[in-house]
Amino acid sequence: MNFLDNFVIPQPDYNLNLLNVFLVLGLTIFMVYSGILFGSIILSVYYKNKSKNFNDSYSRISLEYAGLITDKWIYGFGLGAVPFLSVIFIYMQLLHKSEVAVVNYLTLSFVLYIAGMVLAFNYNKAFHLAKVFDKVSLSNSDADEKTNSDFEAINNNAKSKLNSLGNFSIILQIVAYWYLMAALSLAVHPNEWANSNFISILISNDSLLQIFQFLTVSIALTGITYLFRTYVWDKKDIAQDEYFNFGFKTNIWISLISVLMIPVFFAAGIWSLPLSTVNTLVFFTTLAGVVLVLLILQLLYAAYKNTKLKYLNYTFFAALLLVLAVSLKDKTAFAIANREQVLVLNEEYLAHKQEFMASLGMGKVVIDGGEIYNGRCTACHKAEDAATAPAHKNIIQKYLTQSDPKAALAKFVLNPVKVNPNYPPMPNQGLNPAEAQAVAEFMIKKYSGKADSEKKPQTMTK
Repeated sequence: MNFLDNFVIPQPDYNLNLLNVFLVLGLTIFMVYSGILFGSIILSVYYKNKSKNFNDSYSRISLEYAGLITDKWIYGFGLGAVPFLSVIFIYMQLLHKSEVAVVNYLTLSFVLYIAGMVLAFNYNKAFHLAKVFDKVSLSNSDADEKTNSDFEAINNNAKSKLNSLGNFSIILQIVAYWYLMAALSLAVHPNEWANSNFISILISNDSLLQIFQFLTVSIALTGITYLFRTYVWDKKDIAQDEYFNFGFKTNIWISLISVLMIPVFFAAGIWSLPLSTVNTLVFFTTLAGVVLVLLILQLLYAAYKNTKLKYLNYTFFAALLLVLAVSLKDKTAFAIANREQVLVLNEEYLAHKQEFMASLGMGKVVIDGGEIYNGRCTACHKAEDAATAPAHKNIIQKYLTQSDPKAALAKFVLNPVKVNPNYPPMPNQGLNPAEAQAVAEFMIKKYSGKADSEKKPQTMTK
């Protein structure tokens, strides 16, 4: 990731936290498009293998799946490639100097994804071409034997290339998504960053859970998108043609079965997350996802039972919100897991800012930890233990025993939690990392007599 680090611009913590919002949006757009792309190719290849010729219902629905969202290249570029690249650059920014291979895995996934997407678009074109050759071959039944033989060879060659394009597109895409899910899973487990192994990441429970969840959501999205595009967008009438009735029932059942499985992955996803990354928002988005699943099931059943096609419109938008809930849940967990990394990057930004200001002839901004301490802390913390808070001289010792007292104390000041049941929790003082470190340094010097908080070298003895 050293080469990619050259593209990183130092950012303050508030900008880094804002990047998490764009990360959710980018992943949501990518997951919706790529999920439909992958699910449509899988269903197209499946039904093509079930068809006996290019004129039966299986072949017809297979062709419609192939062209569901591959009729224009701009869709693949704007809704697939661009959001994926945005996700890579955001992770590059957020994981800068972490020495974890998440961005490398994402880059590899991107290359495989582009190859799989190109094959998917070519598969759609090859399907139309193979159908044309099949019609020409049938219409030339009265031609001489050599002509029929040539058309038969061309027809068989087109069918062979069609099958190869579909199968290779599926293989490349599933490997790409597997690497993607492994990278996203690794990003949520910072305790594994230092000792991450490529194979162990791919076969970890979290990665496998994520890839199966993606496969399920892909099939559900494809079925719902087919229903929306065919019967709402294109306004096809079920009673007009027996095939439209076949396509309606087939995709209703595909959607129902796959959507029913999604809550299982929601529950398992909560279980697989590190306990430190689970908060109220993660539970809320999970609950919202389950509610959306129930709503989608109800709408699909109503559309099937009463043939109310207007319900498919609501179903489609509920499915988009479901993908948003999945992305928000996972990226909220990542934002929590990445808090300490954000503090490190913020320190780099402050150092970069100081260097830049010095290059302009502007003096270094000095933060007075004592002034902040006397203005904020002494309102509750007195010389002796009080009803509002304990005296700092009585609690500083527990920080001095840690490897980096200043960092440990600054971390608590930035994100205070309830420690002593005899006192109320300390309110967050709204300090930035530099201010928190200045206060921590002042407290350690004041109450321990030490000039700084750096750990002294230890003498090794045998």
